[in-house]
Amino acid sequence: MKRKNKSSIVFILLFLVAGLLVFRINEPAHFHKGVDFEKEFVGKILNSVERVVESFHLDTRKLKTIVIYSGFDCSVCVRKSFSIIKTLKNKNINVYVVATSTNINRDQIRYHLRNVYIWEDKHDLIRKELKFIPTPVLVILNNKNKIVNGYVINLETDEREIAALVGKFIAQ
Repeated sequence: MKRKNKSSIVFILLFLVAGLLVFRINEPAHFHKGVDFEKEFVGKILNSVERVVESFHLDTRKLKTIVIYSGFDCSVCVRKSFSIIKTLKNKNINVYVVATSTNINRDQIRYHLRNVYIWEDKHDLIRKELKFIPTPVLVILNNKNKIVNGYVINLETDEREIAALVGKFIAQ
């Protein structure tokens, strides 16, 4: 009887340890916290944006908002970034959505964005230029594609942050 109890306890402990390891591997929130957007990117010219978003579509008269996401991002983070996109579009702010490593048509249906055009960055040019910044990320560019501001969207982003973010970008 004791042997059966010992093997049950060992099995339960192994199960708990494996569960903790899987949780630790899949925990993306800490990865996003390490980006100091102001220090690392503000003032940098983002040259690749014109290679991904056809230049005749870019509005060169004012600030541009670009949201970049990957098919490997957590669905909650992508959903939050699309919530920001919808809010910005409701305020008549032009948003360029750029995706990499994903099925764009599926995403438009999944996140109810049939009226939003998503540009495909097949070669991951923008993220390469941004040193493979964690995504989804929202980037504000001036008329010369110089980064003015940005925000990495993560699991801890809440609706108050999104509202403040939208207000900050509208004010610029």
